[in-house]
Amino acid sequence: MPELDLSLALPLFMPLLAAIIAAALSFAAYRSPVPPVSTPWRVILGVLRWSALMLVFLLIGEPLLSVVHRTHQPPGVAVLVDNSRSMTLTDGAGSRADAERRVLASTELRAVAGGASAFWLLFDNRVRDIGTWSADSLTLTGDRTDIAGAFRALRERSSADNVRAVILVTDGNATTPENPVYDAEALAVPVFTVGIGDTAEQRDLAVRSVTTNAVAYAGTRVPVNVIVHSSGYGGERVEVTLDHRGRPADRATISVDAGTREYRVTLFMAPDSAGVHRSTVSVSRLEGEVTHKNNTSVVFTRVLSGKLKILLVAGSPGQDLAFLRHSLEADPNFDVTTRVQMPDGFREGHLTPELFTSSDCVILTGFPTAMTKDADLQMLLREDVQRKPFFVLLGRTVDHERLRRLNPLLPFIVESVLPNELQVFMSVPETRRMHPVVRFRSAGEMDDWSSLPPVFRLQGNFRSKPESDVLGVVRLQTATLNEPLLVVRRIAGRKSAAFLGYGIWRWKMLAPLDGTAAQRADEFLGNAIRWLTSIEDERRIRVRPVRESFSAFESVEFSGQVYDDSMEPLSEADITVVINGPDGRTTTGLVPLGSGQYAGSAEILPPGEYTFVASVNMGTQRLGEDRGSFSVGGLNAEFLETRMNRSLLEHLAFRTGGAYYDGRDLSGLAARIRTVPDFVPRERVERTETELWNSAWTLGLAVCLLACEWFFRKRLGML
Repeated sequence: MPELDLSLALPLFMPLLAAIIAAALSFAAYRSPVPPVSTPWRVILGVLRWSALMLVFLLIGEPLLSVVHRTHQPPGVAVLVDNSRSMTLTDGAGSRADAERRVLASTELRAVAGGASAFWLLFDNRVRDIGTWSADSLTLTGDRTDIAGAFRALRERSSADNVRAVILVTDGNATTPENPVYDAEALAVPVFTVGIGDTAEQRDLAVRSVTTNAVAYAGTRVPVNVIVHSSGYGGERVEVTLDHRGRPADRATISVDAGTREYRVTLFMAPDSAGVHRSTVSVSRLEGEVTHKNNTSVVFTRVLSGKLKILLVAGSPGQDLAFLRHSLEADPNFDVTTRVQMPDGFREGHLTPELFTSSDCVILTGFPTAMTKDADLQMLLREDVQRKPFFVLLGRTVDHERLRRLNPLLPFIVESVLPNELQVFMSVPETRRMHPVVRFRSAGEMDDWSSLPPVFRLQGNFRSKPESDVLGVVRLQTATLNEPLLVVRRIAGRKSAAFLGYGIWRWKMLAPLDGTAAQRADEFLGNAIRWLTSIEDERRIRVRPVRESFSAFESVEFSGQVYDDSMEPLSEADITVVINGPDGRTTTGLVPLGSGQYAGSAEILPPGEYTFVASVNMGTQRLGEDRGSFSVGGLNAEFLETRMNRSLLEHLAFRTGGAYYDGRDLSGLAARIRTVPDFVPRERVERTETELWNSAWTLGLAVCLLACEWFFRKRLGML
């Protein structure tokens, strides 16, 4: 039976006083009615009057009705079942799929449900609640094993379902970057892991990883670094081949030794056209492999039409010029043209407008100087030259009066300069460390900039422009000053950057030889040029796949943005994406997410290269379209590791207070779960509250009581 509780925002004596007053008023009204009526009618009419008056008074007191339901909920056991493709392997322990089905149909798992509630969840790259278990529930088609995600999904329902224990049935090979131990501990319940598969190294030959340039240029030779994993073989010779866009590009032969080994092989390809290129790396098959699905891997490279043309203009020969030139020319993706100002002109050729307009990026180091001619400054201020991205590095010999004339190009303003030279360090603010110019790709310290030697800066007052972004500030010894040292600007589609010091060669030559500090100067320069030359997308319609490549076992997802002529977001557009590939045409639509953003996905596509056309309409009006390409294929991560990861499962069980069981022997699992201290039913209390004073039903009841009194009075002929 539910419990009822009525509360008022009034002291207790007031309802009692109101009941007495209402009774007195009702008695007085019907003590001597005109015309006289019988006693039963006087009682009925008095009760109606009293009830209406009391109800109105109670509504003034804001009554709150609480209904409490109490139920006893048995302890719950969540069974997480691995539904990924790695469970299709057959290893030394036999078929993993058969072993998993035997575990799920075992008497031990059925015994767990005695006196408890069992919840069955399949997980791979997502989690699905299957209600009750059946042999047909397993599909083993997932392309990821997200154990951490399964625990996170379970945490959302653990409290409501009184989950007191978890049984995890898997091979333990998580293929997502999250550590499942932390999410399992967050559940605060013991996890009992059941391992499926063989812990011994399997006879296998696999392409473990393939790395190459994410961006390359047509006509350049691009290395492809391959790691081949071998186990259980010895003395065999295998061939590693590279196919680029369906044509043989390179090959190498290696001899595998006994035991478990990894071999590094470098192959080369030479893309000859722009676009997203698909390359396939394969290793020949050997007899007795546990699977051949990991003998091939696919990698994608975005190929640009040609090298970036860099114009390097220096005010004089010097160490910074030597460093910049050496670093730029060492990058095969840059085509560098250098002009060095001398007393009698520029060395290596004249400085012409065509040099600027034909370049993708212009670097000024120690320029302009007192020798710079006005005609050269005017050349930099031409409209077609100003549209180019500029990277300005100051120097000891810079003429700051002439530099002020280049103000439209600069992201900073020179207010005053003294000839005093300071040794300063560059400090990157915490809020700017993720900017692509100052973010290093390789792992390092939290602040890699602190390990670099000091550079030079003239004493003076340099101020960043309002639209600029300060990425680096001056640090003198241990004191960090609010003075800019590295400034970038992006405005009206134009980009510029400035380093307000000189001597960056010291980052290269004076950094410790051990570690990665000596590489930071080259990486910083490359970051700056890539950011300056990247094209900002200011189109009204933008539809792109979320990645440039997808595995052969996942749906292709798209994201889109639509804006009007004023670049205001449009959220009511209809977007249709037509995908063209090797097997024909596929059509899908994107749904609006709000604020001009859209999302959608296509069905799983076979491996290959695809193009798409996204058409955007607003009612009957066509707004435009966007085009692009993507690829499907690659090595499924589920087959990179073929052994059962028993150590992870044991560690996970230990950290959560559970236990590990081999899939071939579940003896004692049900009894062990029942010994969990909190494995008991709990009382579940559900409370619903109704604000009677704010309810139309209570107001209707008061009106109904008064209407009934009025109806009876009229029938009895009363005034």
